Amino acid sequence: MDLQVDNRDTLLTGTAIAKFVNHVCYEMRYYSSADAT
Repeated sequence: MDLQVDNRDTLLTGTAIAKFVNHVCYEMRYYSSADAT
């Protein structure tokens, strides 16, 4: 069983998802504030 590789892949995927979600949230906040003005 290669648990180390699985954990590392999960961490990398989680980090990539977190960055993507943060980016989407930032874009949505930016556009919603742009619409407000």
